[in-house]
Amino acid sequence: MLWLAQTGPGMTAAEIDFVAASKFPIERDWNGGGLRGTSSLLMESLYPVVGPNASVYLLSAGFIGPAAQGTFKITEQGIALLRGTMRQSEGTNAVFKLDPEAPLDYIGLLSELDSLENPLVIDPYFHPYDLEAVVDAMPGVRLITVDRYVEKVEAFQKPKLKASLKQGQFEEILGRREVGDSVAEVIYVPAQELHDRYFLGANRKGYFAGGSFRSNKPTVVMELEPEHASDLYAHYETVATADGAKKLEPRTRPESGEQTEA
Repeated sequence: MLWLAQTGPGMTAAEIDFVAASKFPIERDWNGGGLRGTSSLLMESLYPVVGPNASVYLLSAGFIGPAAQGTFKITEQGIALLRGTMRQSEGTNAVFKLDPEAPLDYIGLLSELDSLENPLVIDPYFHPYDLEAVVDAMPGVRLITVDRYVEKVEAFQKPKLKASLKQGQFEEILGRREVGDSVAEVIYVPAQELHDRYFLGANRKGYFAGGSFRSNKPTVVMELEPEHASDLYAHYETVATADGAKKLEPRTRPESGEQTEA
């Protein structure tokens, strides 16, 4: 993306949307070399948050602007965002400020979560509509949550779901993602076991979240000290396998015309 801002010919809206929805290495040729560079670094983290029409959001947010012949280039504001996602903090813990009115705020967090080994997500209010985005960022993730309803989230168009519908949504998503490398687990535990929200890894890395993923209100996600992350990971591994814990099973919808039992 930085290369495009300095010397590249720009990209059409269709090309931007294609790149945003694709998974590929950071260095890539477009049509034999017309576009090459670090454009995918931002884009491959963008898709889970913004969706397939990334060009519309990027333009409205001021991260890209018109160039020659119907193409677009990254703006100075876009360059600042990209540099922020690439910056590595030295000697200080990472802090991510998340605002539902600015979905691109989630890019740095989603990229960082990829570094968690055998990841755990702890969230008593996790909404099923977010499960696939989290699985994309953390393949093999285990979500530990509770058997209760979830509220409507206007900012990300997530409906209120009563407990039974919430469980059904989780099971259907697990069924869709059962094949391939992006297998996930959803584990219900007693409500008294959970309060705070965490993203934790077995490699002594973890983050504390002030609110649920993609909630209605701005929040902050802060990196934990290694010893705290390790202790919490061990604790919630025990919680996930203790009496009262229930692992949800993948479920697929019946094929069209298939008979179901009465």
